[in-house]
Amino acid sequence: MHLTRPQQPQQLPEALRRAGFLLVLFLCLFIPFRTPLSDLTVSAVKAVPDVLILCLAAWYAVTVRFRFRFTLHDVVFLAFLAVGLVSTAVVNGNGVGLFVYQTRSIGIYYILYFIIRNFGFGQRELIRMTRVLQLVSVPLFLLAMVEKVFSKTFLFNTDFASGLDKVNFGRLYSMFYNPNTYGLFLVFVILLSLVIWYLADEKTPLWLYCTLAISLYMTMSRSSMMILAAVLLFLLVLVWRGKKVEIRWKKLILWCACMGVCALAVTYATGYAAQIYFEKYGKYAVVENLSNTHANAISRVTYITSSGEECVGYGFGGVTYTDIECTTPLNDYGAVVSVGDNRYILTNQGGRLVEEFLALPPAEQSALLDGSVVRDGEVRQNSVIQNIQNSFDVTASDRFGELDDDKLYTAANNGRLFALQLALRVWGDHPVVGTGFGTFGSSASLTWVPDIYYDYDMLEGFYADNQFACVLVETGTVGFLLFLAFLLCTLWYHRGNLLKVITCVIIAWFGVFYNILEIQMGAMLLWTILSLDLGRITPRDLLNK
Repeated sequence: MHLTRPQQPQQLPEALRRAGFLLVLFLCLFIPFRTPLSDLTVSAVKAVPDVLILCLAAWYAVTVRFRFRFTLHDVVFLAFLAVGLVSTAVVNGNGVGLFVYQTRSIGIYYILYFIIRNFGFGQRELIRMTRVLQLVSVPLFLLAMVEKVFSKTFLFNTDFASGLDKVNFGRLYSMFYNPNTYGLFLVFVILLSLVIWYLADEKTPLWLYCTLAISLYMTMSRSSMMILAAVLLFLLVLVWRGKKVEIRWKKLILWCACMGVCALAVTYATGYAAQIYFEKYGKYAVVENLSNTHANAISRVTYITSSGEECVGYGFGGVTYTDIECTTPLNDYGAVVSVGDNRYILTNQGGRLVEEFLALPPAEQSALLDGSVVRDGEVRQNSVIQNIQNSFDVTASDRFGELDDDKLYTAANNGRLFALQLALRVWGDHPVVGTGFGTFGSSASLTWVPDIYYDYDMLEGFYADNQFACVLVETGTVGFLLFLAFLLCTLWYHRGNLLKVITCVIIAWFGVFYNILEIQMGAMLLWTILSLDLGRITPRDLLNK
């Protein structure tokens, strides 16, 4: 093993180089549609990128006769994985399987980077890669519009959508099934579009910028919008200072205003169309789709109205409906509903067992049967339908409004702040090498229930949504310091290229909010961009250009 600096292309067969670049283009096309493809076929489809990368790695290893060229950050990354192995298999005795699974999650695209950085890919490959990403963004945008207008009842995983609250239901997920991953994708497409414009005068049409801006706004991804705004402001200042002449502010302002107006107009237009569709057809589609995916979702129930009439209704989602489509909830306060061996009386606070209701004082009984206390259907509307109806009024400004004290308190009890506080608590009990891979909200931890979940009252399926917190708990102080050293070494190695530095900063920013190295789109973009030979582009070079 020997260290090299800087990266220089090796003398490799043209077929190997071509296969490597085709693999990169394939990943740009495949990853955005990876989840729905696995839903439509088999879950093994998700492993296609892993298999192809490992095949390319084997081809490369045989070609160079296993004489690999290592850099300092390669060595530090291997040292980090070694700590993970010791912590997982030796100290905590959780087995090598978890280590392998988690290493694959965070390291598969580093293997791709380790290989193709020797292929001599540069500006031409960056332009082609960006064009492919732009091409993919168009169907993603169109499918996102379909998702919005049809309230996630058409060409979307309805079972997944039924678990969303009103705020998240109103966001765009597209084929990523995650608005934040979609936002990350859009940030990089916009950034790379500007970069190829600067490097090679490869322009991107305004309409495409508008679709990207519209999509990003409708994802309501705060982290994506904030980092993009910061990067664009930084680049604008550099360009303004570097040119030493007046920027065409009128054109710039016109472009920004055009994209802003388009984003707002499309948001409200699709929201209005979605509301009309849902009231006329969407309710039926939601019930039908859910009843097809959940066994016995709709059941027949009998009820006696407050006037004594005996009727047949339908139970769905804990609510009794008068119609078989389950869109008109029973709002007759005082009606007695029979569900199995139990009889409930319908009140403005939901169903009450008849025996419990009759035991209440008469005044309280009258208050519970008063229809003027709540709006019809507000209490007993099916939660899925109610969340969809409430989502029509949610905007991006509402998402930023969640940063107030009350919302932060809620987050501190069950959100990202809670996960961070919990991470510090667990790390305090396992400070040296941590609890091992796959034990704290990582990809591998979703495959089993770690023992520490019982010790700290953690829910099954807990996900940390913070790469740094996850590393701190699973590998302790030693692993965390090595991980930081790895990031800093990587940044220092690529310090001569502004695009690569910005890429590292963006990924580090997202790492505060997500397990970013486990998100295939984020990891693929990071390591692919870092593998390119784009020459020297520093802020000073940009200023002097």
